[in-house]
Amino acid sequence: MSILVQHLHTRLYLGRKDAWVGLKASPRIFPNALEAISYCIEHFLRDVRLVQGAGSDKECFFYPFGQDPAIKAETKRMRRLLAEHRRLEQEARTRAARIDMLMAQAKERKKQRPFQRKNVASPEYLQRSLFS
Repeated sequence: MSILVQHLHTRLYLGRKDAWVGLKASPRIFPNALEAISYCIEHFLRDVRLVQGAGSDKECFFYPFGQDPAIKAETKRMRRLLAEHRRLEQEARTRAARIDMLMAQAKERKKQRPFQRKNVASPEYLQRSLFS
C-alpha cells in the first residue's frame, strides 16, 4: 500500500527532497500511513492529507490532522442547527410566559367580580326547571 502526502491548499505532493511536486514528478512514497504521519509530525507539516491510490479513480483521502472538509461542513451545519434550536426554545419560553401572564390576569379579573348567588327558590327558576 503506497501512501503519498498531499498539501491541502496547493494539491501538490511531498517530493523526495522535501519539495512540493506534481504527481508526475515522482513524489515521495511511504509504505504505510503510520510512517507518513510520523514524517509529517517530525517536519511540522499540518496542512496535509494522506492519499492512497493517487491519480486513479479509487483515490482515498485521510486527514490525520483534522482538516477534513466534510467534517468542517457538518460542524458548520450542526452549529447553525443548534443556533436555530436555541432561538426556537427561547420563542417557546416567551410564549409560555405570555400565556402564564394572561392566565394570571384572567384569574385576577375573575376574583374582582363579586359572587352572585342564584335564587333557587324564585318562581321563575322553578318554572323553568320543571318544564325544561
